[in-house]
Amino acid sequence: MNLSKPYTSAQVKKISSDWYDKYGHTDEVIFFAFRNLTNQGKDLRAKCKLLKSFYGVPRPDGIEIVAERIENIANLDKRLADGDLSVVNDISDKKIQEKGTRQFSFATKFCSFHQPTIYPIYDSTIYKALKKEGVSNSNFGTDFILFKKEIDDFISRNGLKDCTYKEIDHFLQKISE
Repeated sequence: MNLSKPYTSAQVKKISSDWYDKYGHTDEVIFFAFRNLTNQGKDLRAKCKLLKSFYGVPRPDGIEIVAERIENIANLDKRLADGDLSVVNDISDKKIQEKGTRQFSFATKFCSFHQPTIYPIYDSTIYKALKKEGVSNSNFGTDFILFKKEIDDFISRNGLKDCTYKEIDHFLQKISE
């Protein structure tokens, strides 16, 4: 498939469909867990471990730290349901003590599996794709509101408003290759 500009919704949807044919079962498992488990105790740790298993985040020794951080966020469920964008930064704000790494990618995935129409996913591949597309603000990889703005700008610039964040994620993964 030719991925030259201008990009089209048909291209995005085809790439996403191909991705779902190969990997969609993993997202289905995660969505099932996120719909049926709570954000407390063993349920929350199971969610974190699923994200670790399928997406490699957080680092293995960081799961307990991240889960504890999430459990201590006031009104988390309501904030997620309301689409409060600042919750991503709240989850990722705590540094893993040994290496001092933020869990920004994990936080975006965690929120996205709660509300995929509100929270796009960030990772280093998406960062690379957006930089390739000419995004000049390099801080979008540390602040969710800036990141979401860059994704929304990419969607708007390319006339892809009928594409979901998940479809855009799969497309950006492809163009970063």
